[in-house]
Amino acid sequence: MTLAQKRDELRQDQGTRFVDPEVFCELAVSSRKLVRSDVSAASVKGLYSPDDNVYYFVEEERLDNFRTARVNESEPLQFA
Repeated sequence: MTLAQKRDELRQDQGTRFVDPEVFCELAVSSRKLVRSDVSAASVKGLYSPDDNVYYFVEEERLDNFRTARVNESEPLQFA
């Protein structure tokens, strides 16, 4: 099974949502009760919400690109 097929299989599940990297990061630092639920075979990072019975996934490469862009856009540190 290819990577794309594994991801498509995850997308077919009613209890999963693929979200943008920004949304994923906001969920990760929120006060919501979430459990890490990565699926390495599909190269996705995941968070599971037991309260909603929903899995939130983001593709690893999209998350990596988002984080790299955020670091590149950030202001350089200023020393006093």
